[in-house]
Amino acid sequence: MITLKDTSLQAYQEIKESGVLGNQEAVVYNCILTNPNITDKEISIKTKININAVTGRRNGLVKKNLIKDNGKRRCSITGKLAYQWKIE
Repeated sequence: MITLKDTSLQAYQEIKESGVLGNQEAVVYNCILTNPNITDKEISIKTKININAVTGRRNGLVKKNLIKDNGKRRCSITGKLAYQWKIE
């Protein structure tokens, strides 16, 4: 039985292999894929990519319609309200 996660991972592999995403963009995309509803700061901590680079790469993914926000929640790192991200 093929699950949504299986098809999402397959789509990720196809996107990565197509060269549409740069290295950091692919890392951020994969982090969101494997951690739905994650905030920018949480992505930064998990990937060890500077927060400024994360937000830039995330903006690129939004513009490419690969991810979208899923509302706001309290970030587990900062304790502040922050957008959470999910695969489009």
